[in-house]
Amino acid sequence: MVAVGFIFLVFVVSVRCERASPGWPEELPYFPKGRRQSPINIVPEEAVPRQLPPLTIQVADLDEKVDLKNDGHTLTVTLRNENKVHPAEINLRGGPLSGIYTFNNYHLHWGDVGELGSEHAIDGVKFQGEMHGVFYSLQCDNMASALKYPDGIAVLSMFLELSPRNIEEHNTSEEMSTAVYATRTNLEQETNNYLVNADNSQEANCSCEPIATISKLAKQVKEPGSSVQMNSSLALEWMQHLQRNEEMYFTYPGSLTTKPFSENVIFIVFPKPLPVRREEMDEFRTLQSHGHGPIRSNWRRLQAKNKRPVAVVGSKIPSSNE
Repeated sequence: MVAVGFIFLVFVVSVRCERASPGWPEELPYFPKGRRQSPINIVPEEAVPRQLPPLTIQVADLDEKVDLKNDGHTLTVTLRNENKVHPAEINLRGGPLSGIYTFNNYHLHWGDVGELGSEHAIDGVKFQGEMHGVFYSLQCDNMASALKYPDGIAVLSMFLELSPRNIEEHNTSEEMSTAVYATRTNLEQETNNYLVNADNSQEANCSCEPIATISKLAKQVKEPGSSVQMNSSLALEWMQHLQRNEEMYFTYPGSLTTKPFSENVIFIVFPKPLPVRREEMDEFRTLQSHGHGPIRSNWRRLQAKNKRPVAVVGSKIPSSNE
């Protein structure tokens, strides 16, 4: 078994506002009953520093393929070893988690062109998309039973942003480009440089390889219910990011952001984004839903915090060799 760092993804910095996504409220009501609904606005100055055990992921040697599927709401990546009770053989432990959690899927949330498509916000600033990695407790036999188990689910999340050069090349609106730069500058200052400095990063004009591959394969899964196989090592390559980098994260008690909105989720949100290209995100918006046209937007509105504690943790995700 090899312990690798895990990460979690979102897209491009945007402006301080929020509006409902067309067509999505009917599918995902914004205000179900409960007091620990997700997503929320995370205010770094209000987060309580905590020292927790290192957050680690153990990944078995996987030789099977993974499925990339258009489920009519989003793109989902799952493993294919159906003969095992816990099919993932990717286990998450440490950090705020009690016990071991095993991988179920990861999926994407995005917004329409010019829309704020991330689900979480950092200090009131939203992004253009978000990727969720879903794990469930090994105290449960499967994901279905984990939905009923206290803190039965852990979700890892990380933001992605376009590099300034990518924004300049694709954005014809000088005013919008200026707003993005201004918001990004303010966000860096307010969160003590939690966000990556894309101007100086060697990866600033690159893309996250698994996301780039998923975007290319999305052309083969335009219709809802369609799927295509991916190489597992490529699909899971992004998990190695935190192994190489000392990452901080926020964590809080929350819920699923889609039905059934179960309030037994431990969210772990990484504010440091990875780069993504605009054309990759545009490809996601061409996917077809079940009878409602393209999936141009699939994010959920921010929910009330209701005095829930939000912790901030700074830790390195170690490999098994450390």
